[in-house]
Amino acid sequence: MKITMEMDITAADVPRRIISGRIVPFNEIGTPNIGRTMFLEDSIQIPDVSAIKLNLEHDRTKPVGRAIAIESKADGIYADFKIAQTTAGSDALVEAADGLRPAFSIEAIGQESEQIDGVTVFSRAELVGVALVTNPAFSSAEITKVAASEAEETPVSELTIS
Repeated sequence: MKITMEMDITAADVPRRIISGRIVPFNEIGTPNIGRTMFLEDSIQIPDVSAIKLNLEHDRTKPVGRAIAIESKADGIYADFKIAQTTAGSDALVEAADGLRPAFSIEAIGQESEQIDGVTVFSRAELVGVALVTNPAFSSAEITKVAASEAEETPVSELTIS
């Protein structure tokens, strides 16, 4: 079962070509393509960080970057993506910084789950990709920081995307 779930971007550093943020929360209900879903803490395996690409809107033929760091924390998985020096990569950086594509969405293969009160709860899944998207699966998803240049940081935490 393939699952796609959106999450917030916390920073877009245009000069360094890095987009960062939490790509998936743990123990929070979201509404990805398969309906109401939750991932338990430590439920998502990451086989090879360098193999995780950042795609536009889940189109695997349009990668714009590659994961350079992925870290699992108690509240979810956080990642940094190095964005390609292509026109599409440059557009993706601007769109993330301007809030036009403010969210991440994971691409995972579900391996073990159970239904609890209408929610598919995953205890095991494998991360296979991440997408830069316009509409997050969580109403609480928000951009917490956009680093548009090395000298200037513009916080936009008051902007909530639903």
